[in-house]
Amino acid sequence: MRKLFFFKIFQFKTISIIWLFNLILLIFIAGLIYFNSPRLNPPLVIHFDSYKGVDFLGEVTTIWGIWLAIFVFNILNMFLTEFFLYRERFLSYFSTAVSAILNLLLLVVIGTIISLN
Repeated sequence: MRKLFFFKIFQFKTISIIWLFNLILLIFIAGLIYFNSPRLNPPLVIHFDSYKGVDFLGEVTTIWGIWLAIFVFNILNMFLTEFFLYRERFLSYFSTAVSAILNLLLLVVIGTIISLN
């Protein structure tokens, strides 16, 4: 009988710590969106270009969509980490690090959108 899928990932301390950091950061960002969404009035400025001005407007669901896209990307990277764990260890660590960097960028993006609106 095959063991559960992600148990091999969490045998390595470095990967486990980074994925735990990713999970905590995603939960923190979801809480940030949830607790700040009542005070955000649509339309929200999602992107501002210095030459054209505001070129992308959205609503609170757009912010949740950005969070969901990064969440799905993290799930895909977790599968890639599992796949590359015993084949090419460097790609496994690289995939985990890319997820952590992307989560930090998500924190900056969501924080900026919330603070500007």
